[in-house]
Amino acid sequence: MSQKSYSTDASMFILAGQSNMDGEGYVDDLPPHLKRVFENAWIYNPNRRDDQQPIENKGFWEKLKPGHGSGYRTDGSRSYYSNRFGPELSFASRVLEKSPEHKILIYKYAKGGSSIHSDAATDWGCWHPEYTRGNQINQWTHFQHHLQRARETAERKFGRIVPAGIAWHQGESDASHTRSIADSYGENLSVLLNKMREQLNNRSLPIAVGQISDSMMGRGKRKQTYPFGDILKSAQRLFVEQDKHAALVTAPENHGFIDAWHYDSQTYIELGYRFAEALMDLRQADWQTAPS
Repeated sequence: MSQKSYSTDASMFILAGQSNMDGEGYVDDLPPHLKRVFENAWIYNPNRRDDQQPIENKGFWEKLKPGHGSGYRTDGSRSYYSNRFGPELSFASRVLEKSPEHKILIYKYAKGGSSIHSDAATDWGCWHPEYTRGNQINQWTHFQHHLQRARETAERKFGRIVPAGIAWHQGESDASHTRSIADSYGENLSVLLNKMREQLNNRSLPIAVGQISDSMMGRGKRKQTYPFGDILKSAQRLFVEQDKHAALVTAPENHGFIDAWHYDSQTYIELGYRFAEALMDLRQADWQTAPS
């Protein structure tokens, strides 16, 4: 069997989820090789909208640089960078390190506090594709709209676009309410992530699922922040075990937090590396098993 190399077409990765994908790392903590403009990586990072809010067309492709973490916003043609970052910088760095001539595009949509289950959404937002409340606009609606818009504008700007993989980090909200909500997470996760694949016309598109972790700080000293976190983690493990095109990404052992819910800067950096490696390994495995 012949082994393929990376396509010369622009490859688009999706980075999605809730706040630990959006990112609370501090830009001032970045090492020099990440604290720069990436000449061969671009990002489309639209404003976050609440459920029920009208869809907007404010989002555009620009070269990746720090400041696309929590607090970033755009007026549609200009970026207003925050002092935060997420996994996107080290993610791009690792992909480009493995293939320096590779052109990568990152579509990022991560809403802090959002859940998949509608009963866990409160004021933060729900991702479920079959959401039926109010005007039926939710996080999936916003995500789907911008995914289509990102692809269309990328094709005009870069030419042929190849969907390359999905990095998903979410679940803390679904682990924080009731056992019933947590018990339904596995099914809801499968529905959502396979719906993303469907939107990209690739049922075997690689998916890297970031496993949630608990700071043990949220409800008093050495008490779980997410009371049903173990159920969520089991559901995430089961999803990747049952899907040969998916992999589990875990945070480093003894990683740090800046508060009860959010990782520290070094953890976001390491997660970006791990997401990139997981997706590249999955793509490599697919190539090796494809007919020559």
